[in-house]
Amino acid sequence: MIRKKTYPRGPKPEVRRSKEIPSAEAELSAGRRALNFGYRLSFGPRRSALGFFLSFQLGSIFLACSAIFLLAQETETGPGYRSRALHVPSVDKIGFTRLPGRLTGITFTNHLHDASAAANQIRMNGSGVAAGDVDGDGLCDLYFCCLEGGNYLYRNLGGWHFEDITDRAGVRCAGQYSTGAVFADVDGDGDLDLLVNSIGGGTRLFLNDGKGNFL
Repeated sequence: MIRKKTYPRGPKPEVRRSKEIPSAEAELSAGRRALNFGYRLSFGPRRSALGFFLSFQLGSIFLACSAIFLLAQETETGPGYRSRALHVPSVDKIGFTRLPGRLTGITFTNHLHDASAAANQIRMNGSGVAAGDVDGDGLCDLYFCCLEGGNYLYRNLGGWHFEDITDRAGVRCAGQYSTGAVFADVDGDGDLDLLVNSIGGGTRLFLNDGKGNFL
């Protein structure tokens, strides 16, 4: 007879598993399950008062904890700011959609000839854009700076449609290499004035009359 020799076994090693942090969706799902559990107790065959109490208490506790967990997980605060991560859907097309000028009315192009760029390479830094409500209608208007050919002011008509009101507003700034602009209430009368900077031409100030006409 062959006997198998056995050896004494020591204590089993302790296996530690990392505790997974539940996601906000899992927390909300748990709250819904608690509500469903209480619902079955409340409106099941016995229709007990205990079930109604559990439904209210468990559901309230889980949903409150889920809301706190959701805010703590997604909101990041710091000195002077608060941010939240953008959740991108896993289906459908994501990102931006290009709107052609024939639909929006914005046909602006910043021009710079090769000879002008060769004469002063600072001009190749490009130009800026200013955004603000110049006529007080609650919509954001756009002002584009151009290196050659003059600047453009587009009035927002709503629905991603714009109207060129540059000459009517008096802010073309032709004959200069415009590099940047900003809307600001310089004179404190409650409307947005316009400052335009240029290469070799300094900064020009246009005062708004409150209706989108500049002086």
